[in-house]
Amino acid sequence: MINYNLYEIIQNQPLTDDYDRYIVLDEIYRLLISYCIPLIYMDMSFMQYQFYLLPGAKRWLSDISTLIYEGVGDDSLDIISRGLKRRARSIIKFKAVFEGILISPKVLPELVNLIELELSVRNLNQKYEEQLKNSTFSNLQVLHIGNISVNTMAIIIEKTNGHVRKIWVDDYKFCNDAERLILAIYKNCSYIEVLSIVLYNHNFMEFEKLLQSCGHLRTLYIKILSARKNEREDRMILSEILKESAPACLNNIT
Repeated sequence: MINYNLYEIIQNQPLTDDYDRYIVLDEIYRLLISYCIPLIYMDMSFMQYQFYLLPGAKRWLSDISTLIYEGVGDDSLDIISRGLKRRARSIIKFKAVFEGILISPKVLPELVNLIELELSVRNLNQKYEEQLKNSTFSNLQVLHIGNISVNTMAIIIEKTNGHVRKIWVDDYKFCNDAERLILAIYKNCSYIEVLSIVLYNHNFMEFEKLLQSCGHLRTLYIKILSARKNEREDRMILSEILKESAPACLNNIT
């Protein structure tokens, strides 16, 4: 695995102009493509050179299973989207940090063998949510999304095969179907270890079933939303449920 920012390194060299930097960067990528084994991990966050157009790049990139892209849109994004669709079945880890529409949402249903999916975005676009609803991630173990509706999250989880170990959502939106989400988790994620969950309008009975069904739970983040806004009573009820039903291995509650 190569893990450094080539562009930054070259920028710090005593080269006279951008053309010299381009020549050096071009030669480095040609050497990597010619003499290094095919990549399985690629972080494209800082890449500002279209190395994938060089001779031999297709072979060098043919075995990628983990792809990370953090950044803003550029002219390469359409190429990236098309490349992702072609290699979608071989990708097992996908992490994207972005705002707005950068890669095609239609790529998501093609990633059928994902083990880890992370979409770090403050406000997930509705087009992405619709494609996530159409996706099936049967091998998924880690699911981390910055912002997503409860309904979409429930649909994703309902189509997993019991392998999920971590579900983490920084901020749930549209929480009126929280009961369905809780039900989806305790029916499909009995081996889950790390979980962030939202309770809306007293889903306490379903939440207790979740605790009883998910005996491997170690870390739990709970957000309570209630139309009554009686936080003290809600916290007392929740505390009693945790005391009675939490698995013995649960040692981190926020």
